[in-house]
Amino acid sequence: MEVALKLKTPCEVVEANAGFHQEVQLNHIGENTSEEELCWGVDSTVRVPPSSETVAELVILEEQFRRDFRIENRMSGKILVTVTNLKLNNSLVTVIEGNIADIIRGMSNYAAKGFTIDGN
Repeated sequence: MEVALKLKTPCEVVEANAGFHQEVQLNHIGENTSEEELCWGVDSTVRVPPSSETVAELVILEEQFRRDFRIENRMSGKILVTVTNLKLNNSLVTVIEGNIADIIRGMSNYAAKGFTIDGN
């Protein structure tokens, strides 16, 4: 999600820019969140006549947002999986090759892990 906001006052005396960017990645049915905040500022010139005073005020309101979403990923075809042992310097344990649906069907509790298999 990317949000940008540009505000101008009447007669364009002040201009403020702000932005926010957030990215969510799902890997292996886990969640990785990457968040980036953009810094912003206000740069303006306010002219004040001699022997007078003025007040310039900047009010920042912070809001939060919540969103729900669902991701559906469809995969099909043949895959090659290489299983290695990290404790033994990535030594080869086994190689699995076949239809991805058949490999997932062979997993215990694949439905509880979020997998569904349609057809073949």
